[in-house]
Amino acid sequence: EMSKVHKNSAVLSHVLKTCLKLLHPFIPFITEALWHELGEDGLLISAPWPVSNPDWNFPGEKAELDLVREVIT
Repeated sequence: EMSKVHKNSAVLSHVLKTCLKLLHPFIPFITEALWHELGEDGLLISAPWPVSNPDWNFPGEKAELDLVREVIT
């Protein structure tokens, strides 16, 4: 949600592709079709599994989102 404010399409693209990889074992036909609609070459099933990147831990943003979640609940 925070990236929408900055209109960071690279982040949104990365998140979408990662979500497709994670969902692929459960809904393979849909995710494979969306993968090709994004213009990706090759099969999604042969794409590398996503790994965690410790450089992407943002404690400040996490605290902000925790506050937003607390207000909502």
